[in-house]
Amino acid sequence: MPSPLTYLKRGYPVVAAHRGASRLAPENTLSAFEKALSLGAKAVELDVQMTLDRHLVVFHDGTLERTTNGTGRLKDHTRAALRSLDAGSWFSPEYGGEPIAHFDEVLSLTQGRALVNIELKPNDVDDVGFEAKIVAEVRNQHMEQDVVFTSFDHVAIYRIKRIAPDIAAIITCGARLVEEAAYAKSLGADGCNHSILWWTHALSQQFATLGMVRHGSLINEPSDFVYAKAIGLDLVDSDEPMLYGRPSGADASR
Repeated sequence: MPSPLTYLKRGYPVVAAHRGASRLAPENTLSAFEKALSLGAKAVELDVQMTLDRHLVVFHDGTLERTTNGTGRLKDHTRAALRSLDAGSWFSPEYGGEPIAHFDEVLSLTQGRALVNIELKPNDVDDVGFEAKIVAEVRNQHMEQDVVFTSFDHVAIYRIKRIAPDIAAIITCGARLVEEAAYAKSLGADGCNHSILWWTHALSQQFATLGMVRHGSLINEPSDFVYAKAIGLDLVDSDEPMLYGRPSGADASR
């Protein structure tokens, strides 16, 4: 199995199912990831946070109301309390009782089946243990070659690359940056993720020359995928199931 950086640096977008097959099953649940894999996804994207009692769960929002029957901030609840919540009924009665997924469960489900794009969502700026726990779980399941870390929190990526320089990690940018590639390099990051609207052919080629990963988010229209391919992006996230099974270069195996 090729390393993530080798797998991605081929100038043809690998499509990661955004929060799993989130248009067909409740986002970030085991059902959503299994659905994505069954549709041919070569990669999945997820969000990871830490609970009150310092366990890792897969969940996007900082609060519980949108996708569960719980209330309040996720970080104020224990793993056991979160596990008792219904994270599926909001999407469809078919998924009633679907639990919030534990990070290790999702790694086990995807191991050997897909690249896992892990978005880090630290709850506290100074909690250096968050990144260490995530790396420890990845290593525990021997998935160093199966994951790539991303985060809007660039300090988290800086910490990850110092804890685990052998694991791929890229920064996510919520704004356009001057000397973006040089900035990413200064953090030790392996590339950058931002809106496809900000990627140009020239910027893409600059990153390619430096051997850095080019990640576009969020791609839901076939025309956007065509553009991402034309400028040589390496990885895109998508909610659109029809894009999951797209071949990823000459060797689509993973």
